[in-house]
Amino acid sequence: MTASIDANILLRAIMKDVPEQSKVATRLMGDLGRPVTVADQALIETAFALENHYQIDRANCASLIEELLDLPTISDEHTVFQAAANFWASHPKLSLADCYLAETAVANQATPLWTFDHKLANQHPAAQIPALMA
Repeated sequence: MTASIDANILLRAIMKDVPEQSKVATRLMGDLGRPVTVADQALIETAFALENHYQIDRANCASLIEELLDLPTISDEHTVFQAAANFWASHPKLSLADCYLAETAVANQATPLWTFDHKLANQHPAAQIPALMA
């Protein structure tokens, strides 16, 4: 039987800034011996909080989250998220959510990702601005 974990649990496990909650989060993620699932959306929210609230640079955000995903109790496969996080870490003008959308399009072989976001289209090869139609 698996359980799911949200961004708040992930943040407490990473930051250890609320001692009582950090102990519980760490226990939920490893000590109970049962698998847990983490939705990619929770990972995106975690990265957003690490970068914007805790002022952690993108490369370190991606590294911290990758360490969590390496735990043997995390049962999900996060290849799309990891590709998005790697792209995001080296493209400071893009949001992780946009990088995730582009990498999802690549993984699903559903490219191009049509967008009106010029920053995304100029930086991610899967994203394109649609031509104006007459």
